Amino acid sequence: MRPIRVVVDARIPAVGWGGVQQVVIGLAAGHTSIAQSDLEILYLVYPDGPDWLRPYVASKEQFQTVRAPASPRRSRQLLSQQVPGLRSVYHAIMPPPPVPVSDGSLEALEPEIVHFPHQAAFLTAVRSIYQPHDLQHLHLPQFFTPRDRATRDLHYQAFCEQASLVAMGSTWGREDILRAYGLPPQKVAVVPLAPVVDRYPALRRTELEKVSAELRLPEHFCFYPAQTWPHKNHARLLEAVAQLRDRQQLIVPLVFSGAETDYRRHLDSLIKRLGLGPQVTWVGYVRPSQVRALYRLARCVVVPTLFESASQPVFEALSAGVAVACSNVTATPRQVGDAAIVFDPYVVDQIADAVQRLWTDPGLRVELVRRGKRRIADFTWERTAHHFSAYYRLLSGNNLTGRDQALLNAEPII
Repeated sequence: MRPIRVVVDARIPAVGWGGVQQVVIGLAAGHTSIAQSDLEILYLVYPDGPDWLRPYVASKEQFQTVRAPASPRRSRQLLSQQVPGLRSVYHAIMPPPPVPVSDGSLEALEPEIVHFPHQAAFLTAVRSIYQPHDLQHLHLPQFFTPRDRATRDLHYQAFCEQASLVAMGSTWGREDILRAYGLPPQKVAVVPLAPVVDRYPALRRTELEKVSAELRLPEHFCFYPAQTWPHKNHARLLEAVAQLRDRQQLIVPLVFSGAETDYRRHLDSLIKRLGLGPQVTWVGYVRPSQVRALYRLARCVVVPTLFESASQPVFEALSAGVAVACSNVTATPRQVGDAAIVFDPYVVDQIADAVQRLWTDPGLRVELVRRGKRRIADFTWERTAHHFSAYYRLLSGNNLTGRDQALLNAEPII
């Protein structure tokens, strides 16, 4: 009897899709670790996909390569940098693009299930699992153009309706998507994710020193890994650090990693206005080994985001053994439990207080790390892979194992 063939849609560019890429890496690593004989996992990838995904799969034979599409979006981004306001005009006059339809590459593989582990998907007759992750455009519409909002609603609704299962990373996310799209409750499940950083290469002390020199890191620093989208809230963290300098003469160096967006220019202007240039280091998009080094070298991690379905940097900080403070929004408070300082991300005073406490109290950092190790033990990619495997069997009409039944019946841990 042929194993259940599952195709995971991993058609993701190598750079600039950090959070989505991490989910695919973690899922692949989990499936490789548990290696179940009744499942055949294949990955639909662009030509550069194997370069970033290969270390996490069992065999290169799992890759099914499709041609990468032309990128008019990238061309428009480059042009908009030269012609201010062009993006706003484009999004004001253009209708949302149609919902993508399969080009037949998936169906040629004859899978029982296709798993879309990110918001982008396409219409197909193959049974699907869809992970939209979050509906930020409904909660923070000011960060999206009308065309972006219309596109997301049109596409997300279509992919949710076609899916046999919609998987969300948290109870908060599940309740949110049920409210937004009126889906049957039995169709939407919580499948928790996990930290990816512990899958990256471990580094010796000499390698840590090399990364520190390469990235020109300060001796001690507060770390925030996030692309420079407005909702990541770098601005209020900068204001909080300026406040600590001005009111308490406390100098807290900041290190930011992640791919840059157009919003970076606004942040650079803010840094200049606040006089924070000497305290801020931008390292941009970094390699996996450098990410792990940054967590190891940081004194603390602060995540002031305005919206997350479940924060990957928070997961990673808990896993890496570094003290963390984070926003009290959406699923994050349940994600951390008692293992982090939480604050209102709209209140600069609260952010400043959290940074000050983490920066100056080594005993607090030790206690938060201890709690963090206990909390993160509940979240592993092996557990996530087993959880999705249970749904692969269920949706394809195969017998469930005892572990499958237990995972499907368990109360969500987040």
